[in-house]
Amino acid sequence: MKELPLFLTLAIALASSAAQAEATDPPQPVEARITAEEGFLAVFHNRFQFGAGGTESNLVTEGGEDILFPTRRYAAALDAGRHRLHLLYQPVDLRTRETLRRDLIIDDTTFAAGSSVAFRYGFSFWRGGWSYDLDPGDRELAVGAGMQIRNAAIEFRGSDGGFVSKRNVGPVPLLSLRVRRPIAERWFIGVEADGFYAPVKYLNGGDTDVEGSILDANLRAGFSPRAWMELNVAARYLGGGASGTSDDGFSANDLHTGALTLGAIIGPSRTGRTSVSGRWRSRRDRSRSRPSRSYAAPCVFTRFSIHSPGFKRGPIVQLDRTSDYESEGQRFESSWAHQA
Repeated sequence: MKELPLFLTLAIALASSAAQAEATDPPQPVEARITAEEGFLAVFHNRFQFGAGGTESNLVTEGGEDILFPTRRYAAALDAGRHRLHLLYQPVDLRTRETLRRDLIIDDTTFAAGSSVAFRYGFSFWRGGWSYDLDPGDRELAVGAGMQIRNAAIEFRGSDGGFVSKRNVGPVPLLSLRVRRPIAERWFIGVEADGFYAPVKYLNGGDTDVEGSILDANLRAGFSPRAWMELNVAARYLGGGASGTSDDGFSANDLHTGALTLGAIIGPSRTGRTSVSGRWRSRRDRSRSRPSRSYAAPCVFTRFSIHSPGFKRGPIVQLDRTSDYESEGQRFESSWAHQA
């Protein structure tokens, strides 16, 4: 496999910047999180062509992919202060059957119009990566890098016995961005994106000049019912493509999908945190920890509030004695203050 100079340069630059910033942070405990998401996926566009003389076709309009498919993904993460290591698995295996309205040519195999063809489009993948949080606390602004292992399997099986299979396994470098903001007590919104564009073979990890791209991005909103749990709903775009000539000849494929999922995260929640130390405190808890009384500095007119149980909150205006020989530091006691 060829080296990836640009990707490695970016990854090393990110790691170096993180190491310099981390030198000023105190040691942090390691926290583990497990994520599961489940929902449905819609294919917007899935164009393919195999072979220079092959048919250019769209599986949405000609291959039966105009329906909703179940989708799920699983992830695990380890957080140590600003650093995160994560692993993800996304199974995708779209299977349909359609009667052809025209001849379909795949390489040197022709599937005749009117015949029934079973289509399989699989692109499950595994992903691992590292990210660094530039804005710790209950907010996040994290950047990082990772590697995805593609596991593509595209099959055409005709009712007349014809069969073509295209398979590919290989690495895909990724850059990542993660943003999260609290919008109310225990509620948050966030954006996550992983992607890369490889215009030449030295970037896409292959041995031939095949251009490729990938983008996995989502917008999510959720809340934290407990300090160890988060629930969220996410709208996701997952797509990419590749085209060029390899050892198997010319091939081209463009895929664009959208998904809506419900997810749960088991692990320490970031919502309500006050610092990178990771202690979970809601805004209500923080307000309860404030002092129950507040006093003003001595002056001619002093305004303060009573917070004692049994009394209504309200300001009291009182007169302080001005400084003289014998009354230095003495204060006039109102009846409310005396009873309190």
